[in-house]
Amino acid sequence: MVNTQASSWQGYTQLYQQQLILFKANSSAMQLYTVSEHLVAARLSLTEQPSAILRQQTALTAALARVEILYHFCLDYQWPSAITNLLLVSSFCSSIDAELATNTADKLTKYPALACAKRNLQGLPSNIFTILSHCYANQRKISYHQQYPLSSLLTLAEQLTATQQSIDLASLRQKVASQLMYSRCELELKLLAVLAKIVTLSLNLTEQSLAASKLLSSDSAVSHLPLEDYARLETYIEQQPVMAGHLMQRASQLNRQRQKISQVKLAISLLGINALPLLLASAELQQQLADLKLPNHLILQQFTQCFASALHLLLPTELTKDKATLIAYCLCAPLWLSHKNYCQPIVQVKPAPNQLNLPLATLLTQTDYLTNINILLQRYQLSSWLKPSAELLLYLNRKPSKLSAISLALLTAWHAAAATLTYAGPGTTNLPFLQQLLLRLQKLAAANFSYQAEELCLNLATSNTSFCPLQLNL
Repeated sequence: MVNTQASSWQGYTQLYQQQLILFKANSSAMQLYTVSEHLVAARLSLTEQPSAILRQQTALTAALARVEILYHFCLDYQWPSAITNLLLVSSFCSSIDAELATNTADKLTKYPALACAKRNLQGLPSNIFTILSHCYANQRKISYHQQYPLSSLLTLAEQLTATQQSIDLASLRQKVASQLMYSRCELELKLLAVLAKIVTLSLNLTEQSLAASKLLSSDSAVSHLPLEDYARLETYIEQQPVMAGHLMQRASQLNRQRQKISQVKLAISLLGINALPLLLASAELQQQLADLKLPNHLILQQFTQCFASALHLLLPTELTKDKATLIAYCLCAPLWLSHKNYCQPIVQVKPAPNQLNLPLATLLTQTDYLTNINILLQRYQLSSWLKPSAELLLYLNRKPSKLSAISLALLTAWHAAAATLTYAGPGTTNLPFLQQLLLRLQKLAAANFSYQAEELCLNLATSNTSFCPLQLNL
């Protein structure tokens, strides 16, 4: 039994050397994965923060430096422990495999992750192989929307430690500065900006925020705000950037002169006290979703906004635009909590047509999806939407469920949003099913709208400035 615990950083580095020797004596894809798992378990058992390790003057081996860089990103983005473990294991697999590479003429030598995937095609777990095989996307001219978030991070870590046996703070600073100077990749520049903070500034990283816990809390901070106390309300909103932006954007849309509103105080005055509860609730939920720092945040956000607009168009007498937005975010918020968001590209292009990689099928099989929806609907006093939501999920899970007019409208709006973001022009193959839903809804609800599927998608795209694919955001 291999001891994966390390009582100190020195013990961890010694364990790395021991495991490397062990692997060289018995090299195989399965052994590579096992050794990497042991090393990650040892690193995660230590209390040292990666920022402190990277800022110390003692040089690190390239393999250990990569892991610290990636570990820092995982902590900074507050990613789940399972995703952190997956990324660090992938890094060790790549680094250790490179130690045994003997063919220096191989074209993949400059790309350790790709070389590792090629040499261990059959032996590595599929999730590790997926991360390794999708690295160096920019060098392979792969579009943003087809890139894998974890692969992009691993690529950057390898680039910053390439061609060096050991990495110290000075060399890391030089590498980061060089990449910042010459990079033309927006995603890479965002990642480098995060890393630049720890190589140029003295940081004291605080404990990870409980973003997911706040999202699923049954209590809303907005419900405790005295709406009549404008001064206190203004101060609170100004401290929440997403919330403030949401209110000012809504005020800009509604004022008669169509002037851009850039002051929270003015936005509150223009919107009026009666409009604030729904707007603040929606803004609070959007703030909490942004705090999760999800790679696919932009695509999920745009999908939810299209879903909200579709709800408003299909149920104009039941919903105002602001209420439709709040309901849409309550129903879509659990999408942000799926681990699949970290391990796949935003848009799946093969087989045609384009499909959003929304983890709907996976989430619907999870028992907590409906529970999470119920928490959010009850938090914002939307209990009348609990039954339609349950009917919708039962129907999508292919369990017997009779759809009411409201639940059918939810289903139609959902498919309309997905079709909008993957719309590829007239004749798009996902439009016929949407057209069937529209006809069913019109008959069941005796609605007076007469949307065609293509017309509805174009309407949604125009009203939400929708475009797909979006670039990966980290």
